[in-house]
Amino acid sequence: TGFGNELAIRLDKLGFHVLASCLDPKCEGATSLIKLCSKRLFVIGLDVSRDECVTEAHTEVTNKLKSSKAELWAVVNNAGIDYVADIELCSMEVYRKVAEVNLFGMIRVTKAFLPILRRTKGRVINVTSVKGRVCLPYISAYGITKYGGENFSDILRMEMKKFGVKVVIVEPGNFGRLTAIVKGKNLDRIRKDFDRTWSGATQDIKDTYGREYMFAHVDRLEGNDEEGSDRNVVPVTDAFVDAIMNENPNTRYLIDGSPDWIDRYCVSIYERKEGISNQTRQSTKPQSRQAQQET
Repeated sequence: TGFGNELAIRLDKLGFHVLASCLDPKCEGATSLIKLCSKRLFVIGLDVSRDECVTEAHTEVTNKLKSSKAELWAVVNNAGIDYVADIELCSMEVYRKVAEVNLFGMIRVTKAFLPILRRTKGRVINVTSVKGRVCLPYISAYGITKYGGENFSDILRMEMKKFGVKVVIVEPGNFGRLTAIVKGKNLDRIRKDFDRTWSGATQDIKDTYGREYMFAHVDRLEGNDEEGSDRNVVPVTDAFVDAIMNENPNTRYLIDGSPDWIDRYCVSIYERKEGISNQTRQSTKPQSRQAQQET
């Protein structure tokens, strides 16, 4: 669902061979892809938090490449989950769960497919967030994984330069309404995590914060999704397509969410403080290239 789903459809229309991975290959998003897209698109089940699942996906991708006589050109790491709470209200289980998907999942998938990408001189596109550039309260479990994704990607870019493999970061702003990250089953998961955290909290934590305060985070998360999220996914998919097709893609693509001034203001502060260059979405016309891509 969300970015990955829209990107898969867009790439299929452009004539790419697309290997679209999702946690449940029988979910509504996966079945809709099969109905909407050509036979060049295949859906692959993948739990990025499990080593054995990534190994199985690698085998399946390798077989698809052989049967279609195609080459792997780009890997897009887009899997992610969210969590919002004060640090004292985040259990270690929550930190581990979010990191296994957002950060270690990215690393697992990247390491699995780097040998192929080195041969094809392809590229890795990692989805982080504007929250990987600025520190905001209540998002430590999510934010540290995005900071980690930025660091991992920057180091990987330096190491892969000698092999001709490009590494690109896509940094969406507030687009929660367009994804499933704080909707449906994921929101239910977050509520259950809050229940477990509250049950396991010390009496001091319960007395200090109170149940009402803690669970207000979930309501706020749902409310921000409804009120503040951008509803136009096109700028995000445009950035993905340029990162995949442009001969010389940007190092980073910052895509404003809604309200857009918040994302740009936060990053401008970061840049002035750290002196780190940011490249926002460009008007560069993508250069067509037949490719193999995993979302």
